[in-house]
Amino acid sequence: MVPQKRRDELASQGNAPLSWPEQTAGAGCLSRVQRDGQTGGASALGLLGVAVAGLALLVVLYVLSIGPAIWFAQTVGPGPSTMNALEVVYSPLRWAYDNTPLHGPLEWYVEIWGG
Repeated sequence: MVPQKRRDELASQGNAPLSWPEQTAGAGCLSRVQRDGQTGGASALGLLGVAVAGLALLVVLYVLSIGPAIWFAQTVGPGPSTMNALEVVYSPLRWAYDNTPLHGPLEWYVEIWGG
């Protein structure tokens, strides 16, 4: 608890301390900054960082997913329409395999999955 003298001092500065119910209300209660009308959310730069990291993660997962797709194609033997869909979905990786220095790493990874 904040002593009454300190509480009065903070209140005169516009910084009243939280009362007991506000302190124990949990994560859903508003911070002092939010109660004063200022934003308490993440900055635009922080959101951009999260978006870029999420996009990078999706690209990595896409590249890594070719291994299980090749295993599926060789083990299950899907029909022609599924094979055509896989060829379309993974055509950017086929281009990277044929036209970039990623030839070696992609070949190594595909061989791990039995390709």
